[in-house]
Amino acid sequence: MNFFKIKVDKITKETEDAISISFRLDNDHALRQYYPGQYLTVKYHLKEEQFLRCYSLSSLPSDEYLTFTVKKTLKGFISRELVEKTKVGSELEIGEPHGKFKISPYQNNRRSHYFIAAGSGITPIMSMIQFLLEEEPSSSIYLLYSNSDEKDIIFYQKIQELESKYSGQLKTFFTLSKKEKKLNLKLFSKDKMKWSG
Repeated sequence: MNFFKIKVDKITKETEDAISISFRLDNDHALRQYYPGQYLTVKYHLKEEQFLRCYSLSSLPSDEYLTFTVKKTLKGFISRELVEKTKVGSELEIGEPHGKFKISPYQNNRRSHYFIAAGSGITPIMSMIQFLLEEEPSSSIYLLYSNSDEKDIIFYQKIQELESKYSGQLKTFFTLSKKEKKLNLKLFSKDKMKWSG
């Protein structure tokens, strides 16, 4: 696998625990030759050791920035390093895109696509959904997206914008696993839940 040393051009804080890391690259750069749904491999050096970690691309090949998204986890020390320490100007070693989880559009077809995601699993699906919205305009797309709490929803604003832009073509259903307990506690109280997902 070929690796490229790339400087970070943009950091987007998606949630408290997740960021999107973006690069500006030429259109013919090897890292741009990918299909929505695929992933990049990051070679990370920590305490004189070398680690390889794979992160899904959340951008489209045609976007201004090549972007992958990382969520730090309790035992994921490399994801924690990336989320907490990566800054604009940081240099990362990135391997070429790989992965068989991808989709091919059929511009003249009218189909229904159903996507189910939880947590950071939305990352490759986000790329695929945007791709289908542009390349398969006659098709309908349904997304069921589960998270533990409202604050954990990655790409929430972007999904809302896509639903507005592609009204009637994209429909999203959000579910929250932690809300059930809160709902049971407040069932007989006067407090009203703000969440309508």
